[in-house]
Amino acid sequence: EGNGLSDVLSWLPNGVAFAVRDPRRLEQEVLPAYLRSFKMSSFYRQLNLYGFRRYCQDVVGAFFHEHFVRLKPENLAMIE
Repeated sequence: EGNGLSDVLSWLPNGVAFAVRDPRRLEQEVLPAYLRSFKMSSFYRQLNLYGFRRYCQDVVGAFFHEHFVRLKPENLAMIE
């Protein structure tokens, strides 16, 4: 939020899931700053490893985790 990347990765309006809007830009511009391997397949593997699931509500590329909720940073410690 507020980082100019909402066209790449953004929260869904309900705040309980996020969507990868531009996988190519995510792979080229964002992932290298945070992950050792910056391929989309590695990113998806990491999401799966931490318990994120696909959010199937007519939104392609959306994921959720019960403890990853917009404006609830205190929940992040519960993601293992």
